[in-house]
This record gives sequence, structure tokens and C-alpha cells, in this order.
Amino acid sequence: MVTDMSFLFKNKADFDADIGLWDTRNVTNMQSMFEGCSSFDQDLSKWKVNNVTNMESMFKNCIVFNNGLTDNVTMAWKVDNVTNMNSMFCNCKRFNLPLSTWDVSRVTDMAKMFFLCKNFNQNISTWDVSQVTKCI
Repeated sequence: MVTDMSFLFKNKADFDADIGLWDTRNVTNMQSMFEGCSSFDQDLSKWKVNNVTNMESMFKNCIVFNNGLTDNVTMAWKVDNVTNMNSMFCNCKRFNLPLSTWDVSRVTDMAKMFFLCKNFNQNISTWDVSQVTKCI
């Protein structure tokens, strides 16, 4: 049973494999999993991330990533256990997916979460960010 996928594909610039059906239900750490995967743009909407607590830099520098996350209530990632989203989408230049239904009420670190995301303009005004202590 895999619980830690941190740094799994870090800096694999050409990585763009279809891993959308992987069983991720026991994973707790996805830190920097795809960081630096500048070609990655796969659909991960079927992943179960209910147990993940750390998504720091998960898609950082995935400059073409804009696929497979949704705010559709039945398909959206359940991120309600995540506490760290620091730099999660940092420098994801094409990223502009709807995340409005994400429950981020336990997140304490959102620093640079959307830094350099030039296309991101989704409405996240309903997010409960009352626990966030780092957002710069």
C-alpha cells in the first residue's frame, strides 16, 4: 500500500503518462510529485485524494498543466484533509481550472499557491481560509 508519492516524478520534464486510474486512496503525501514536469497535462479527476495532507509544490512548474481537475461536486477532489498547499500550482502558466467546491478549511499554508499562474482567474471567493497562516 503506497502512502507517499512525494517527489515521484520531480523534474521529469518529458513525463506525460496516463496515470489517471492509479489507486491513490491511501496516499497522504503528494509533495512535489509532478514538480518540474513541464510536459504533464493528464486527467487526474478520478484520483481519490481524501487522505492527502501535503500537496506542497505538487504541480509547481507544470507549465502546460490544465487538465482533469473540476469543481463538479460529484467528481471534484476531496481535499478537506490537506493542510499544506504552498506553491501547489506555482508557475503553472496555463492552469485555469475551476476549484470553487474544494474544501480548504484545514489548509494553513497557501503561500505562492497560484504565483505566476498567468491564466488563473477562477472564483475561489467561497473558500474558507480562516485557518491559513501563510499566504504570501
